[in-house]
Amino acid sequence: MSDRLEGLEGPNTHHSTMQDFRTLKAWQQSHTLAIDLLRFSTRWMPADLAGAVRQAALLMPSTLARGCAGTPASLIAAVRMTRLHLEDIDAYLLIARDLNELAASDYAALDIRIARLRYQLDALARTAQRHPEALVLN
Repeated sequence: MSDRLEGLEGPNTHHSTMQDFRTLKAWQQSHTLAIDLLRFSTRWMPADLAGAVRQAALLMPSTLARGCAGTPASLIAAVRMTRLHLEDIDAYLLIARDLNELAASDYAALDIRIARLRYQLDALARTAQRHPEALVLN
């Protein structure tokens, strides 16, 4: 084991933790959307707009993952922040469409995925608020 890793505790070693972020539908959707946006933005967007899309896209799944490392309250905060990143992406894609850098059909397909992710994020926030025990590992 590397000297830098010695002494680090593994998952679930010192207190109850949230479930693995990879199991959350909202994380799965944010991850695949981020991957697609990263691939897609390099092909069609001006550099400054592509950079903004890529940054917001990368922050969505990482913010949710970080939220799962804490309490239900931290997850709720992470969901809210992820939702803000998603709204940024939506606005950037509208700009790209209006600049004719993104085809209307491509925008429409991405808009559907954004709407689905909004729904998943809202559902996750409701679960964390109403039934936080459902998200905590024993």
